Amino acid sequence: MDRNQISQLLMKHTAFTREELNTLRAGFAESYCISDNQTYVMARMNLELIDRIIHLDDASASLLTTANTLTTRILWLTIVGVAVAIVGVALSVIAACRG
Repeated sequence: MDRNQISQLLMKHTAFTREELNTLRAGFAESYCISDNQTYVMARMNLELIDRIIHLDDASASLLTTANTLTTRILWLTIVGVAVAIVGVALSVIAACRG
């Protein structure tokens, strides 16, 4: 890994991929472009924060998909319950009219 690759990644104007984050981690571990310990620590902490936000975003998307699936199932159960209740009321009315 060379300094140019790290510099190009740091100047990138789009979001980092996980592979690029791992490349930056490796570059920071070799202390490219970092002159003192405090700068290294801050850069590494920011990098880890970015990675955690990406993981949180992925987990949130997964939970949203699960919630949508559950909501759809609950909707269908409600529709079936209402239909069964309507049939029950209709049968009760018919039974009351006959007897």
